Amino acid sequence: MPLVEWSDEKLSVKVGMIDRQHKKMVGMINELYDSVEAKKEKELLAQLLIKLVHYTHYHFATEEKYFKQHNYPELTAHKVQHDQLREQVADLDERYYTGDKMITPEVMKLLNNWLFDHIIGADRKFGQFLNEKGAF
Repeated sequence: MPLVEWSDEKLSVKVGMIDRQHKKMVGMINELYDSVEAKKEKELLAQLLIKLVHYTHYHFATEEKYFKQHNYPELTAHKVQHDQLREQVADLDERYYTGDKMITPEVMKLLNNWLFDHIIGADRKFGQFLNEKGAF
């Protein structure tokens, strides 16, 4: 059972590229969550986690490129949020590899809630900004 279901009504920012990337991130989080719930082997969880880390960096770079291209006035504040999530995901990855902390369903829910809140809050504002400019 997935941790979160994609809903255009709740999660779409109405920017095609960003929505596609968000959907992929939701899918990756769900795959990792399902694997944690099923108590899959540590090596598989590590592979899924590193894919999520890399994709998070890729996605944020995409958004930040759009910020600069369209002179988004909240670029700095939004990038701070990205940097915080990058740090959280990297810290989770490092702790997992050193054996200090396991990926628990609670950790997954925390990560998912942060992403969900970020999409609904900051990313929707950005999507609205782009739509108002007619950029997308």
